[in-house]
Amino acid sequence: MFPKASLLAITPVKESWSFRYVQHKRIHQDKMGIILETDTGIEHVPINALQYLLIGPGCSITSAAVKALADHNCTVCWVGEEGIRFYSYGSGATHANKNAQHHARVWADPVQSKKVVQRMYDLRYPGSFPDVTNLSLSEIRGHEGMRVKQAYLAEATKQGVVWQGRKYLRGQWDATDAVNQALSSTSACLYGLCQSVVLSVGLLPSLGFVHTDSERCFSIDLADMYRETVTVPLAFSLMSSTVPDVNGARARRACRDYFRKEGMAERVLKDAYTVLGLK
Repeated sequence: MFPKASLLAITPVKESWSFRYVQHKRIHQDKMGIILETDTGIEHVPINALQYLLIGPGCSITSAAVKALADHNCTVCWVGEEGIRFYSYGSGATHANKNAQHHARVWADPVQSKKVVQRMYDLRYPGSFPDVTNLSLSEIRGHEGMRVKQAYLAEATKQGVVWQGRKYLRGQWDATDAVNQALSSTSACLYGLCQSVVLSVGLLPSLGFVHTDSERCFSIDLADMYRETVTVPLAFSLMSSTVPDVNGARARRACRDYFRKEGMAERVLKDAYTVLGLK
Protein backbone atom coordinates (compact mmCIF):
# COMPACT_ATOMS: atom_id res chain seq x y z
CA MET A 1 0.00 0.00 0.00
CA PHE A 2 2.81 2.43 0.82
CA PRO A 3 5.53 2.96 -1.79
CA LYS A 4 9.07 3.10 -0.46
CA ALA A 5 9.85 6.40 1.24
CA SER A 6 6.67 8.03 0.05
CA LEU A 7 3.60 9.58 1.59
CA LEU A 8 0.22 7.88 1.47
CA ALA A 9 -2.84 9.97 0.93
CA ILE A 10 -5.66 7.74 2.12
CA THR A 11 -8.70 8.14 -0.08
CA PRO A 12 -11.07 10.51 1.75
CA VAL A 13 -14.30 8.84 2.87
CA LYS A 14 -15.98 12.20 3.01
CA GLU A 15 -15.07 15.07 0.73
CA SER A 16 -13.78 17.28 3.52
CA TRP A 17 -11.50 14.66 5.10
CA SER A 18 -7.83 14.34 4.22
CA PHE A 19 -5.74 11.59 5.82
CA ARG A 20 -2.02 11.16 5.45
CA TYR A 21 0.22 8.37 6.70
CA VAL A 22 3.97 8.93 6.71
CA GLN A 23 6.92 6.77 7.71
CA HIS A 24 10.75 7.04 7.53
CA LYS A 25 10.71 10.80 7.03
CA ARG A 26 11.79 13.98 8.76
CA ILE A 27 8.93 16.44 9.20
CA HIS A 28 9.65 20.18 9.25
CA GLN A 29 7.67 23.38 9.02
CA ASP A 30 7.93 25.78 6.11
CA LYS A 31 6.02 28.90 5.09
CA MET A 32 3.34 27.01 3.19
CA GLY A 33 2.89 24.07 5.56
CA ILE A 34 5.16 21.17 6.34
CA ILE A 35 8.02 19.47 4.54
CA LEU A 36 8.45 15.70 4.39
CA GLU A 37 12.15 15.01 3.93
CA THR A 38 14.22 11.92 3.13
CA ASP A 39 17.80 11.51 2.02
CA THR A 40 16.60 11.46 -1.59
CA GLY A 41 14.31 14.48 -1.65
CA ILE A 42 11.56 16.55 -0.06
CA GLU A 43 7.82 16.94 -0.47
CA HIS A 44 5.84 20.05 0.44
CA VAL A 45 2.43 19.47 2.01
CA PRO A 46 0.01 22.39 2.52
CA ILE A 47 -1.42 22.13 6.03
CA ASN A 48 -4.79 23.51 4.95
CA ALA A 49 -5.22 20.34 2.85
CA LEU A 50 -4.47 18.10 5.81
CA GLN A 51 -6.78 17.19 8.69
CA TYR A 52 -5.30 13.97 10.07
CA LEU A 53 -1.64 13.00 10.04
CA LEU A 54 -0.66 9.46 11.04
CA ILE A 55 3.04 9.26 11.90
CA GLY A 56 4.58 5.80 11.54
CA PRO A 57 8.00 4.34 12.35
CA GLY A 58 11.26 6.04 11.45
CA CYS A 59 9.93 9.60 11.63
CA SER A 60 11.15 12.67 13.42
CA ILE A 61 9.15 15.88 13.72
CA THR A 62 10.15 19.34 14.89
CA SER A 63 8.26 21.24 17.57
CA ALA A 64 7.62 23.99 15.01
CA ALA A 65 5.90 21.47 12.73
CA VAL A 66 3.77 20.16 15.62
CA LYS A 67 2.77 23.72 16.52
CA ALA A 68 1.88 24.52 12.91
CA LEU A 69 -0.26 21.38 12.63
CA ALA A 70 -2.03 22.20 15.90
CA ASP A 71 -2.61 25.81 14.85
CA HIS A 72 -4.25 24.55 11.66
CA ASN A 73 -6.50 22.08 13.49
CA CYS A 74 -4.72 18.94 12.26
CA THR A 75 -4.94 15.88 14.51
CA VAL A 76 -1.66 13.95 14.76
CA CYS A 77 -1.53 10.25 15.71
CA TRP A 78 1.67 8.33 16.42
CA VAL A 79 1.14 4.78 15.20
CA GLY A 80 2.97 1.56 14.35
CA GLU A 81 3.73 0.43 10.82
CA GLU A 82 0.56 0.52 8.70
CA GLY A 83 -1.31 1.63 11.83
CA ILE A 84 -1.04 -1.74 13.61
CA ARG A 85 -0.16 -0.06 16.89
CA PHE A 86 -1.52 3.12 18.47
CA TYR A 87 0.77 5.06 20.78
CA SER A 88 -0.50 8.59 21.26
CA TYR A 89 -2.26 11.48 19.60
CA GLY A 90 -2.61 15.22 19.85
CA SER A 91 -4.60 18.04 18.33
CA GLY A 92 -4.98 21.77 18.58
CA ALA A 93 -8.19 21.29 20.57
CA THR A 94 -10.09 23.50 18.15
CA HIS A 95 -11.94 20.79 16.22
CA ALA A 96 -15.71 21.05 16.15
CA ASN A 97 -17.07 18.41 18.52
CA LYS A 98 -20.02 17.40 16.36
CA ASN A 99 -18.91 13.78 16.16
CA ALA A 100 -18.27 13.52 19.89
CA GLN A 101 -21.67 15.05 20.72
CA HIS A 102 -23.46 12.64 18.40
CA HIS A 103 -21.53 9.66 19.78
CA ALA A 104 -22.40 10.66 23.36
CA ARG A 105 -26.08 11.19 22.54
CA VAL A 106 -26.62 7.80 20.92
CA TRP A 107 -24.58 6.08 23.65
CA ALA A 108 -26.69 7.65 26.40
CA ASP A 109 -30.04 6.92 24.72
CA PRO A 110 -31.05 3.27 25.31
CA VAL A 111 -33.09 3.10 22.12
CA GLN A 112 -30.42 4.65 19.93
CA SER A 113 -27.72 2.59 21.63
CA LYS A 114 -29.51 -0.63 20.73
CA LYS A 115 -29.79 0.59 17.13
CA VAL A 116 -26.01 1.04 17.04
CA VAL A 117 -25.54 -2.50 18.36
CA GLN A 118 -27.97 -3.84 15.75
CA ARG A 119 -26.10 -2.08 12.94
CA MET A 120 -22.82 -3.55 14.17
CA TYR A 121 -24.13 -7.09 14.03
CA ASP A 122 -26.05 -6.56 10.80
CA LEU A 123 -22.78 -5.52 9.14
CA ARG A 124 -20.93 -8.40 10.76
CA TYR A 125 -23.57 -11.10 10.20
CA PRO A 126 -25.76 -9.84 7.33
CA GLY A 127 -29.34 -11.03 7.72
CA SER A 128 -28.60 -13.67 10.35
CA PHE A 129 -28.22 -11.97 13.74
CA PRO A 130 -31.35 -11.75 15.93
CA ASP A 131 -33.14 -8.51 16.77
CA VAL A 132 -31.32 -7.08 19.79
CA THR A 133 -34.12 -4.73 20.87
CA ASN A 134 -35.32 -6.87 23.75
CA LEU A 135 -32.07 -8.68 24.48
CA SER A 136 -29.84 -7.91 27.43
CA LEU A 137 -26.17 -7.17 26.86
CA SER A 138 -25.24 -10.59 28.26
CA GLU A 139 -27.67 -12.28 25.87
CA ILE A 140 -26.23 -10.32 22.94
CA ARG A 141 -22.72 -11.34 23.94
CA GLY A 142 -23.89 -14.93 24.23
CA HIS A 143 -25.19 -14.97 20.65
CA GLU A 144 -21.94 -13.44 19.46
CA GLY A 145 -19.82 -15.83 21.51
CA MET A 146 -21.40 -18.90 19.94
CA ARG A 147 -20.69 -17.60 16.46
CA VAL A 148 -17.09 -16.75 17.32
CA LYS A 149 -16.54 -20.26 18.70
CA GLN A 150 -17.93 -21.68 15.46
CA ALA A 151 -15.58 -19.43 13.49
CA TYR A 152 -12.58 -20.67 15.51
CA LEU A 153 -13.49 -24.29 14.89
CA ALA A 154 -14.23 -23.77 11.20
CA GLU A 155 -10.93 -21.99 10.59
CA ALA A 156 -8.99 -24.60 12.58
CA THR A 157 -10.54 -27.34 10.44
CA LYS A 158 -9.79 -25.41 7.26
CA GLN A 159 -6.14 -24.86 8.23
CA GLY A 160 -5.66 -28.32 9.76
CA VAL A 161 -4.82 -26.85 13.17
CA VAL A 162 -5.45 -28.60 16.47
CA TRP A 163 -7.80 -26.31 18.36
CA GLN A 164 -8.58 -26.62 22.04
CA GLY A 165 -10.36 -23.31 22.53
CA ARG A 166 -9.41 -19.94 23.92
CA LYS A 167 -7.58 -20.27 27.22
CA TYR A 168 -7.65 -17.52 29.82
CA LEU A 169 -4.96 -17.94 32.48
CA ARG A 170 -3.91 -15.61 35.27
CA GLY A 171 -5.83 -12.63 33.93
CA GLN A 172 -4.79 -12.91 30.27
CA TRP A 173 -5.06 -15.14 27.23
CA ASP A 174 -2.67 -18.09 27.40
CA ALA A 175 0.58 -16.97 25.76
CA THR A 176 2.04 -20.48 25.93
CA ASP A 177 -0.43 -21.72 23.31
CA ALA A 178 0.66 -20.68 19.82
CA VAL A 179 -2.86 -20.29 18.41
CA ASN A 180 -4.04 -18.27 21.39
CA GLN A 181 -0.95 -16.07 21.12
CA ALA A 182 -1.59 -15.48 17.41
CA LEU A 183 -5.23 -14.59 18.06
CA SER A 184 -4.20 -12.12 20.77
CA SER A 185 -1.48 -10.57 18.60
CA THR A 186 -3.69 -10.06 15.54
CA SER A 187 -6.48 -8.64 17.70
CA ALA A 188 -4.08 -6.19 19.34
CA CYS A 189 -2.97 -4.94 15.93
CA LEU A 190 -6.54 -4.34 14.82
CA TYR A 191 -7.37 -2.60 18.10
CA GLY A 192 -4.51 -0.19 17.45
CA LEU A 193 -5.73 0.63 13.97
CA CYS A 194 -9.30 1.18 15.17
CA GLN A 195 -8.13 3.38 18.04
CA SER A 196 -6.21 5.57 15.59
CA VAL A 197 -9.25 5.92 13.33
CA VAL A 198 -11.67 6.66 16.17
CA LEU A 199 -9.50 9.37 17.68
CA SER A 200 -8.60 10.93 14.35
CA VAL A 201 -12.22 11.86 13.62
CA GLY A 202 -13.12 13.06 17.10
CA LEU A 203 -15.15 10.07 18.29
CA LEU A 204 -15.03 8.82 21.89
CA PRO A 205 -13.18 5.52 22.29
CA SER A 206 -14.31 5.06 25.90
CA LEU A 207 -18.02 5.03 25.01
CA GLY A 208 -18.58 1.48 23.79
CA PHE A 209 -21.87 -0.23 23.04
CA VAL A 210 -20.99 -3.91 23.54
CA HIS A 211 -17.75 -3.48 25.47
CA THR A 212 -18.01 -1.30 28.56
CA ASP A 213 -14.93 -1.80 30.72
CA SER A 214 -12.00 0.08 29.21
CA GLU A 215 -10.98 3.42 27.75
CA ARG A 216 -11.03 1.98 24.22
CA CYS A 217 -14.39 0.20 24.32
CA PHE A 218 -15.71 1.64 21.07
CA SER A 219 -12.46 0.85 19.28
CA ILE A 220 -12.79 -2.76 20.43
CA ASP A 221 -16.45 -2.80 19.36
CA LEU A 222 -15.36 -1.82 15.86
CA ALA A 223 -12.41 -4.22 15.77
CA ASP A 224 -14.60 -7.16 16.75
CA MET A 225 -16.74 -6.54 13.69
CA TYR A 226 -13.86 -8.00 11.66
CA ARG A 227 -12.99 -10.91 13.96
CA GLU A 228 -14.33 -13.71 11.75
CA THR A 229 -13.14 -12.20 8.47
CA VAL A 230 -9.77 -10.73 9.47
CA THR A 231 -8.13 -11.65 12.77
CA VAL A 232 -9.25 -15.30 13.04
CA PRO A 233 -8.18 -16.28 9.48
CA LEU A 234 -4.89 -14.38 9.87
CA ALA A 235 -4.12 -16.01 13.21
CA PHE A 236 -4.83 -19.57 12.07
CA SER A 237 -2.95 -19.07 8.80
CA LEU A 238 0.20 -18.38 10.83
CA MET A 239 0.01 -21.91 12.22
CA SER A 240 0.93 -23.37 8.81
CA SER A 241 4.54 -22.31 9.45
CA THR A 242 6.89 -24.14 11.77
CA VAL A 243 8.79 -20.92 12.47
CA PRO A 244 7.96 -19.69 16.00
CA ASP A 245 6.31 -16.29 16.22
CA VAL A 246 8.63 -14.53 18.65
CA ASN A 247 6.75 -11.76 20.51
CA GLY A 248 4.05 -11.71 17.83
CA ALA A 249 6.36 -10.36 15.12
CA ARG A 250 4.93 -12.57 12.36
CA ALA A 251 1.40 -11.70 13.41
CA ARG A 252 2.18 -7.99 13.21
CA ARG A 253 3.68 -8.37 9.74
CA ALA A 254 0.67 -10.38 8.57
CA CYS A 255 -1.69 -7.69 9.88
CA ARG A 256 0.42 -4.92 8.37
CA ASP A 257 0.29 -6.52 4.92
CA TYR A 258 -3.42 -7.28 5.14
CA PHE A 259 -4.34 -3.78 6.37
CA ARG A 260 -2.31 -2.28 3.54
CA LYS A 261 -3.80 -4.52 0.86
CA GLU A 262 -7.42 -4.25 2.00
CA GLY A 263 -7.48 -0.57 3.01
CA MET A 264 -8.62 -1.36 6.54
CA ALA A 265 -8.33 2.24 7.78
CA GLU A 266 -10.87 3.42 5.21
CA ARG A 267 -13.13 0.45 5.94
CA VAL A 268 -13.11 1.03 9.70
CA LEU A 269 -13.81 4.72 9.20
CA LYS A 270 -16.75 4.08 6.91
CA ASP A 271 -18.22 1.44 9.22
CA ALA A 272 -17.79 3.65 12.32
CA TYR A 273 -19.89 6.33 10.67
CA THR A 274 -22.45 3.79 9.50
CA VAL A 275 -23.04 2.15 12.89
CA LEU A 276 -23.29 5.52 14.67
CA GLY A 277 -25.72 6.85 12.07
CA LEU A 278 -23.41 9.72 11.17
CA LYS A 279 -23.48 11.31 7.73
